[in-house]
Amino acid sequence: MSDLHGVLTSEDILGLLKNKPPLVEEVVNIGEQLQPNGLDLTVREIGSFSSRGNLTEANDGRVLSQISPLTFDNHGGVDLLP
Repeated sequence: MSDLHGVLTSEDILGLLKNKPPLVEEVVNIGEQLQPNGLDLTVREIGSFSSRGNLTEANDGRVLSQISPLTFDNHGGVDLLP
């Protein structure tokens, strides 16, 4: 494995994908996703916040935001708000 500056090469990544457990599971198309120094990930789900959350000093006041799923269009895209 490369030890220069902690950067993984495509060869390093391929080796780590063969590990148990692998670096990443369920790679859709390794030929398209593997890059010289990284791996493009596949998005399975996207959601948007549909309610406010709340953080407090103590956990008893914490409220997690609700998330509403966004649906992909016929071309596999999703329009995101700014």
